Amino acid sequence: MIQTRRVRRRDFLAAATAATGVPWLVPSGVLGAPGRPGANQRVTTGHIGVGGMGSASLGHVRTLQSQGKTQVLAVCDVDEGRLQRAVTTCGAGVTPYRDYRYLLQRKDIDAVVISTPDHWHAVQTVHACESGKHVYVEKPASCTVREGQAMVAAARTNRRKVQVGSQARSAEPAWQACTYIRNGMLGTVGKVTTWHTPNPTGGTGAPAPPPPELDWDLWLGPLRWRPYVPRAYCHGVFRWLMESGGGVIRVAGPTS
Repeated sequence: MIQTRRVRRRDFLAAATAATGVPWLVPSGVLGAPGRPGANQRVTTGHIGVGGMGSASLGHVRTLQSQGKTQVLAVCDVDEGRLQRAVTTCGAGVTPYRDYRYLLQRKDIDAVVISTPDHWHAVQTVHACESGKHVYVEKPASCTVREGQAMVAAARTNRRKVQVGSQARSAEPAWQACTYIRNGMLGTVGKVTTWHTPNPTGGTGAPAPPPPELDWDLWLGPLRWRPYVPRAYCHGVFRWLMESGGGVIRVAGPTS
């Protein structure tokens, strides 16, 4: 059964303020060593946020599951539709949660994969480390420098492994390009040109009632409250806001 107990927003914000860093993280004691067989040869994982990049991560996990290297024990999302799709992807034996804090209470989970919107990364990483979980968190690591510092402090204090999913930095084409430049094969670099992907147009649209399958208060979490706006404040478009995703350069247009 999905954990659906509501949490008062004031209580949640107080806890979040008090808290304020896919390769697989192998905790000490899980794998065997000479003369010390491991109690379990598989890393157990919980997945917080299973839409967008979270669904891609689940695809990777499914591959490793088939090879006997990992075992997904729990999935979590504030969107009921995404949560049920994740359960179907992972198969029998996976427990769904709406509130990630119930997932973190489990002692049988070694590591968590955090693929929630950006404004959740720091709070959930800190809480995961404090709960004794290793962490793989999607990019960007945080929305502010102070959040990032809190993540690093939590990882060090609790002796947890934390990795940020900047996959492109370790992808083979990027590695080859860096090697080519660093070895002087390109010559002296006098100019670097960058570009930006196409910007959204047409304005943010009007507020609307949240869909029944979405826990809007829990989606907002540490953010100040605002009405649900499907074109600006939710799945895939939260980066329009500085506080939830760094902001997106956009072309002016009508507001509705």
